[in-house]
Amino acid sequence: MFFRTSPKVRKNNPFFIPHIRSPEFSKRLPCNAHGNISAQSAFANVFASPTTRFRLSIVFLQYFNGNTFKPVVHYNIKYMRNILLSLFLLLVCAFKADCQSLDGWTLSTRSRDNYAGISLANGRIGIVTSNHLFGVKHILLNGVYDRQNGFSGVSNAVFAPNFLNLTIHVDGREVKDNDATNWKQTLDMRNAQAVTQFDTPDAHFRYTQQALRNAPFMAMTVVEITPNRDFELEAINQTVVSSPNKDAEYNFQRITDGPESIPLYSVRCNTRHNLHQVAVCSSFITRGQKHSATVGETQSNGTCALGLKTRLKTGETYSFALAGAACTTRDFKNPANESARLVINISCQGVKRYMEEHVKEWARLWQSDIQIEGDVQSQTDVRSCLYHLYSFVGEDNRLSPSPMGLSSDGYNRHVFWDTEIWMYPPLLMLNQQMAKSCMDYRIDRIPQAQNRARMYGYRGVMFPWESDDSGEEACPVWALTGTLEQHITADIAIAAWNYYCVTKDREWLRTSGYPLISQAADFVASRMHKNSDGSYSFLNVVGADEYACNVDDNAYTNGTAQVCLKYARQAARAVGEKPRKQWEEIENNIRYHYFADGVMREHATYNGQTIKQGDVVLLAYPLGIMTDAAEIRKNLDYYDRVMDSKGPAMGSSILSILCSQLGDSEKAFRLWQRSYIPHKCPPFGVLSEGAGGNNPYFATGAGGMLQAVLCGFGGLRITERGIVQKFPCLPKQWTRLTITGVGPDHKTFVVKR
Repeated sequence: MFFRTSPKVRKNNPFFIPHIRSPEFSKRLPCNAHGNISAQSAFANVFASPTTRFRLSIVFLQYFNGNTFKPVVHYNIKYMRNILLSLFLLLVCAFKADCQSLDGWTLSTRSRDNYAGISLANGRIGIVTSNHLFGVKHILLNGVYDRQNGFSGVSNAVFAPNFLNLTIHVDGREVKDNDATNWKQTLDMRNAQAVTQFDTPDAHFRYTQQALRNAPFMAMTVVEITPNRDFELEAINQTVVSSPNKDAEYNFQRITDGPESIPLYSVRCNTRHNLHQVAVCSSFITRGQKHSATVGETQSNGTCALGLKTRLKTGETYSFALAGAACTTRDFKNPANESARLVINISCQGVKRYMEEHVKEWARLWQSDIQIEGDVQSQTDVRSCLYHLYSFVGEDNRLSPSPMGLSSDGYNRHVFWDTEIWMYPPLLMLNQQMAKSCMDYRIDRIPQAQNRARMYGYRGVMFPWESDDSGEEACPVWALTGTLEQHITADIAIAAWNYYCVTKDREWLRTSGYPLISQAADFVASRMHKNSDGSYSFLNVVGADEYACNVDDNAYTNGTAQVCLKYARQAARAVGEKPRKQWEEIENNIRYHYFADGVMREHATYNGQTIKQGDVVLLAYPLGIMTDAAEIRKNLDYYDRVMDSKGPAMGSSILSILCSQLGDSEKAFRLWQRSYIPHKCPPFGVLSEGAGGNNPYFATGAGGMLQAVLCGFGGLRITERGIVQKFPCLPKQWTRLTITGVGPDHKTFVVKR
């Protein structure tokens, strides 16, 4: 339902704005990833400003894509009857619309065009949804690497063979994409499940996909079919082994022991350079169905596959599960046997029990949540970011997330500073076990970091810029970041001290934290150069602004060095050790450079160039070195102007936090939206690294966006006294912000009007 004005009206009406998608318009009416406006946003904002009460501008909205509206006309209304008519039309449209989310827990789409899938992960294994029926795009494994080809090839992430490659056949004919009508896909973030449903002339289909939180090496698809007529159903699962995996071996066996008869379909292969063997196993599970089904070996495209056959009757819903596991020699000596045992276990215990435990695990995770009242779109966006962080990180698995989490092989799934500075702080506040896994990952690789420091002629530990399972530098040789971006070591030490501040686990600090922090401080001390005036410089570095390579005295690098040395002294006293005198001397004499007006230079020779992200503003948050409000505002205003508008998502989140700290809620909210809305990809709003990009999911950006909520609007800070609330600043678009399950004591913090 929509209205259009005549060309004459459009020409003569000064209030007409054709098909608005500008940032200015988005400030008035929040848009989704498409630039479209939800019905409730339009309705809620009709009377948003005092001006509209007297000279009302109504936005006519066109029903679009099943769940959103696009603005068509912005037209001046003079008479009350027109106002009432417009409101009535909005209500009708809103009633017809299939809203994106009414409660902040779901994301839905009815379009398969321009599709970026959603991740379903459990910290160990990840699957990505597909817009093709029944399938998944790929299956990812956390912490498993092989090596690229070529003389200078670095480690790269390993994909598992796709054991959820399901096809459905009705009376011998495959159900294909173009057969489907009324297609809809929904991410249920509360339960970490993707639900897809559609119709064909033969039946209604519904399937649910999940990476099982209670079984970290497993994923599963549950299919429900309600026939419109009697027909013969055949389901086929043909595991796909994609390059560069090789040497695939297929095997079908039936385990018969007493009353049990369990069909197992296994595939194993080698990674590109034989560094690992990957094995997957899957089975159709039909236990509890009144329809008898035959499950066994079949052929598909000349290759061994798993098949299920049964006869369905009109109106009687039939369901089955395709469950699978992926194991590698990283974790098991015999991954083929272990993957088979996992599938045997779910076959014996039943799909229902596994799904119930999966849901319980996610309910436990969501006890630590961020709840926003007054703005459903913001609530949904925040929960989407938190859902992804919870998905990508496990508890007690000693693994750490990469910038793209378990969504793709972006950056070869290596681990960067993105973990400690961006993703880790929200996890540390809301789930200390996940945060500990991130710290365990670094602690396990201290010996390699010690060796690297010795290689370069330094003391202590020198962590790699890009880390893989080996703990050695995994950055391509051609990138100077791998050699010169050395703030990573101090970043990790800062994260370790913050873990102690939150948990107060002194034994952990004594045995694990302090050895890491003190050796990081030793590295910093040995890396710093003493100038003739007694000050200290960090020479030849790459900072967070990677546009500036091989510079001296990068502000952020120097800042992390200063904070690392400070925390090393505090940690020493906490465990009864004597701090090294050199730590304090260097900490108090680190050199920074300034413009004539008092703005801090990003580095010694910086002179106003475009920057990737704001190194200087990071000294105010999270480092806490810059504390004077006037100084923060001056630097914030300057570096906001020179920051690349297409830079990484998290850049604007820091500016938002600082505006909240300064009490400017309006600007803080605008910058917060800028930190993620331009990065959303349709149809689910998954985040890309750069604005307008197409490489989701950028978990680093999610971490920055969440910090802007927790530490900006929520005002939370990690201090020696634990997590405290210092600078709450609620945006006018929200009526209440509640943060639950904070810290080991599971505290609740509230910001309200």
